Amino acid sequence: MRTVQNNIFILLIGVGILQFLYYWPLMPGRMASHFDGMGNPNGWQSRSGFFGFSTAMLVFVVLFNSVFPALLHRIPDMLLNIPNKDIWLAPDRRAETLSVVRSRMALFGNALLAFFITTFQLVFQANLTDARRLSSGMWFLLAAYLVFVLVWTIELILKFRRPQSG
Repeated sequence: MRTVQNNIFILLIGVGILQFLYYWPLMPGRMASHFDGMGNPNGWQSRSGFFGFSTAMLVFVVLFNSVFPALLHRIPDMLLNIPNKDIWLAPDRRAETLSVVRSRMALFGNALLAFFITTFQLVFQANLTDARRLSSGMWFLLAAYLVFVLVWTIELILKFRRPQSG
């Protein structure tokens, strides 16, 4: 059964593919690919180099979000880094714990994929202007992603805190 997170993941993959197909012919042969804190370009790549590296990044996220969760049950407990793992990976809790970890990983993967796609969009837009200046929206995007990571991490830690005895 597909979850909402899986559907979002598939939708994001489709958006990323369509984005690349749309912008490939519009991009200059030499693209601004790195920007300073003020949005000024300070690094350049060929169009094929930029799209190749960006595709590799997206493929990595897709594989990490697909393959790793599917193999999670095969990973030795000593390699899983969760708080109080002796409690949460006990035989009576292990299946539920791994289900929670898979779900949290899917959420993180979706957020990372959305972050990359939005960042690429800002880079494409910058390369369509003469100044090739990155929008200040990048700072908002970065702040939003960092807040997400912070909240995601805190929620994960709280989920796996030591159970109250009572």
